[in-house]
Amino acid sequence: MTERPYNETMLTIDRDFRFALVGISGLSVLGYYIKTFTPDTPIHIVIFFTIIAITIFGWIFFIIPSKRIAILTTLFILMFLLLRLFNLRHPLYPALLLSFFISLEVMRNKR
Repeated sequence: MTERPYNETMLTIDRDFRFALVGISGLSVLGYYIKTFTPDTPIHIVIFFTIIAITIFGWIFFIIPSKRIAILTTLFILMFLLLRLFNLRHPLYPALLLSFFISLEVMRNKR
């Protein structure tokens, strides 16, 4: 039995660098948006959270190429930020949120 070279046995993950570009562009757009607009109307807050969602999804999908995990992580971070926005700062809220998303992932994996 012949041994294969080390680099043939390694697992490689093909990463799509467009999502890294989306993440970097999202950070620059987010910086511009924060510097330019104040959060005094609900539409500005919605646009802010949309930019954050696109940026986080781009980075997470680049790091972990699983669309389901990227969406769940993005939703978790957005929900956490919304809890902070509405002054729900008790430590139980993020713990409940984390347990909810973990249970979603476990339920999806068992199917």
